[in-house]
Amino acid sequence: MEDVGKRAGSLRHSLLQPAETSRRVAPPLISPAGATPQAAAQLLEERVGALAGHMAKQWQEHEQAQRNANRMFDSLLGELEILCACFRKSLAPEQIPHQRVESRIDADRSVGILNLLWHTVSFTARGNAKPLAMYRHGRDPVFTGRIVALLGDFHELTRHDPFHDFSDLLTHEIASLYIPADPQTPTVMSIRHLGDEEHYFAQPEAPRLFVLKIVEMLCVGGYFHEKEYY
Repeated sequence: MEDVGKRAGSLRHSLLQPAETSRRVAPPLISPAGATPQAAAQLLEERVGALAGHMAKQWQEHEQAQRNANRMFDSLLGELEILCACFRKSLAPEQIPHQRVESRIDADRSVGILNLLWHTVSFTARGNAKPLAMYRHGRDPVFTGRIVALLGDFHELTRHDPFHDFSDLLTHEIASLYIPADPQTPTVMSIRHLGDEEHYFAQPEAPRLFVLKIVEMLCVGGYFHEKEYY
């Protein structure tokens, strides 16, 4: 994992380039006094044209980021079974039943669930339905796709509300992987419980490293018996 850390450190200096945003100064909303109907119509056309162009750029970047995210998530789903096979190989079946180590993928391949003994984590690429940007302090936001790792079984978390509000679902977030439009730009893994600590992965390596980092955090941690104090 030290090599991974070195690579992440070197990638930090090739940080996400800022998303292209409109810098045009918009004309006033109110037509100047005495403007002719033709001038008012031209002003409206210019204003709407600037907005349409700005939104078109956002949409194009979102579409490319979504394609990257979908391709990366499909690769991530394949990593789950590989990881389970490695776990089973390392566990003695007479001590721990191998069926306690499994991965499942839903029918539309938008959710992957990993069960490792008493731990369960879900990965999903749902929620990428519109252009969404990752906040970058002091810089322009970057439009990205997103893969979320959730603590627990996705279907159990959404059992009582199949159209679960995404913000409610994020209360179970462990970390997210943000995927930009440019395939040469590193992905960003943001770890929620570590104050949004960031790790940077080259896109070809990102699915494997994201899953491995999540599993490491999950398995190294533990649970305490609940107690009621008076």
